[in-house]
Amino acid sequence: METTDRQFFFVKISCPKEGDNYEFGRIIENLVHQKVFTADLNNIPYRLDEARENDIIFLQIGGDSSNKTRYFSENPNLQNFTNGIYGIGLLNETNSGDKTLNAKFYGFEEPVTKKQLYYFPQFIDSLGASTKGIPNQAGLYQISENEAKSFIDYLKREDIVGISGEVLNSIESDDYLNQIAKDLLSEDDELYSKSTEIFLRDVSNEKPGVNSRILDSNTKFEIDNYFSSLTRSGLIVDKFLVSRFLLSVISKPFTILTGLSGSGKSQIAISLAKWITGGKSKYYLLSKALNDEVIKDNYDLVRYSENTVELINRSGTSGKIIPLPVNLIFEWFDEVRKGNLTENKDPKNFKDEINERSNYQKYIQGFYNDLSKIAFTMAKYTNGAIAENDKQFEVVSVGADWTNREPLLGYPDAIRKKEYVLPESGVLQLILQAEKDPERPYFLILDEMNLSHVERYFADFLSAIESNEEIKLHSGEDGDTWNGIPSTIKKIPENLFIIGTVNIDETTYMFSPKVLDRANVIEFRVNKDEMENFLKNPADVDLSELEGKGAGMAKDFVKIATNPPGEFSDKEILSKELIQFFENLSEVGAEFGYRTANEISRFATLAEQLAEEWEFEQIMDAAISQKLLPKLHGSRRKLEGVLFKLAQLCIKEGDAEELLKKPSDINWETNVKYPISLEKILRMHKGLLENGFTSFAEA
Repeated sequence: METTDRQFFFVKISCPKEGDNYEFGRIIENLVHQKVFTADLNNIPYRLDEARENDIIFLQIGGDSSNKTRYFSENPNLQNFTNGIYGIGLLNETNSGDKTLNAKFYGFEEPVTKKQLYYFPQFIDSLGASTKGIPNQAGLYQISENEAKSFIDYLKREDIVGISGEVLNSIESDDYLNQIAKDLLSEDDELYSKSTEIFLRDVSNEKPGVNSRILDSNTKFEIDNYFSSLTRSGLIVDKFLVSRFLLSVISKPFTILTGLSGSGKSQIAISLAKWITGGKSKYYLLSKALNDEVIKDNYDLVRYSENTVELINRSGTSGKIIPLPVNLIFEWFDEVRKGNLTENKDPKNFKDEINERSNYQKYIQGFYNDLSKIAFTMAKYTNGAIAENDKQFEVVSVGADWTNREPLLGYPDAIRKKEYVLPESGVLQLILQAEKDPERPYFLILDEMNLSHVERYFADFLSAIESNEEIKLHSGEDGDTWNGIPSTIKKIPENLFIIGTVNIDETTYMFSPKVLDRANVIEFRVNKDEMENFLKNPADVDLSELEGKGAGMAKDFVKIATNPPGEFSDKEILSKELIQFFENLSEVGAEFGYRTANEISRFATLAEQLAEEWEFEQIMDAAISQKLLPKLHGSRRKLEGVLFKLAQLCIKEGDAEELLKKPSDINWETNVKYPISLEKILRMHKGLLENGFTSFAEA
């Protein structure tokens, strides 16, 4: 079978009234008659830049009856064609300027309608089953690998792959259809019932031995997985910006998000924390338990996901799979942790007691010993590392009255000896928990962090980030604890990621170079296409859609962030570009040091590994805009010359000074190496002309 890193997309085209020289008619005729053909699709308004050659497009064709009747007046056989998904396209190229794509198309044996997909919840918001999220006009929509492979599995099961099998038969998709449906059905309390429990058991017994594709504690971290979850949550963010954000967080533990108010800065920070943690620390314990010798000696593990654990008892005689809902396992674990279930209690008798408090026990008959054994094994791995609320992130709104570190770290009680007053923000508690639990990521999100002088309340963190210095908490000796709080934080845990959001107005403070030098700074903007897309289908963001979906990747996320990434494949070209920027920035005293050069090299290496589709120019563009340009601030006399020189490095040919003075002459398609950086330089230059002063951060 082929292994592929293809992306999958969904596009819908509708029957026009008339006047397209029968292009729509030829497309549907070729698909119906199982011909392989190449064609253009027009009026694809957005996301074309995210697709690449050989990506797969599922093509849905629709139209209202009046348009069909009028358009196919000379071909009555197609006047009542069924609305549905007719085939796939293998992408050749896209043109975002013309809003077109060109692909090689392959038809199915018969179209797939939305009603045929009703039974499978993974398709609700993408390929069918309801109109929620279904586009009403042509547009390119990315779907997840799970959704795509579920649909391919459906086509193969129904034996309607047709000529598209030339592409799809090489893609491994066996068992995706039922496995994904089963996991989704069991994760929703309202859907979970006796009927669905029977369904889960039936499909569990269908193909034992197939590994789960949903959640594994050692799942490889992938940027595309996070972006797909973002899309489903309704958060509209450019994919390149999402990739920059993730790579910034991984490459350095302090990231600042600035830019337009209401552009999604806080939302994307919270979404990452929820996606990769989601309060799912119990999954971590469950993973540990399932790999424990006690469980391995007594059970064969068939499959497990975020929703179900399937085991075969080695001492049993039936050999049947035991399907255990994960939420029920967690309930039994909670009973162990609270002391309600002890090892001297008979699990069979305890089930009546837990049934009074449980949301799930009433649906399961039997398996009490199995539930008890897993719960007690999970408890072995707590060791005080997992707090009662299991939370791995804190969102803290910075106060305008913050003048010291106390809102973050608390303080020694001045009246009661050897007592420590914990901060209400929960920040100190989060740090100490992260310190005890190094394999999982923890996030501190400081919202509007420049409402107060950052250096006043954040100085200890800045020093610790820079030099791994310890942070003194109280005067106790090393090893002494005051109501559970140690005398020092030895160093900021490597698995703690700090994300600050910034708005610029008359109530906020500017950042000093010391702060900017210790962070990756990413600017959020909203472009015309994104606004048009939002206005066509405005919707509330629902971050619960992505909560915990990336929890299986958490361990790999931390591993990547805390280990050396190796070396960039072409160090010579990277060094050459950096030296050019160094020379120009040094003319205004804004040159960078060894730390910045090292951090850019680390960022570039990680980008090469995790965002494989990026070209070198995209890597440099991101690095320039978030590590070099943020340090620029000053008067027109100081900065105008250097902005001209930096702009010159961002274009391939021509006089940058003249182009800055007349931006309409810039050929963005063919003559710009670093578009994000150049666009920012243009805005900074405009600020110089209008105000006589400019800085990276702007209102």
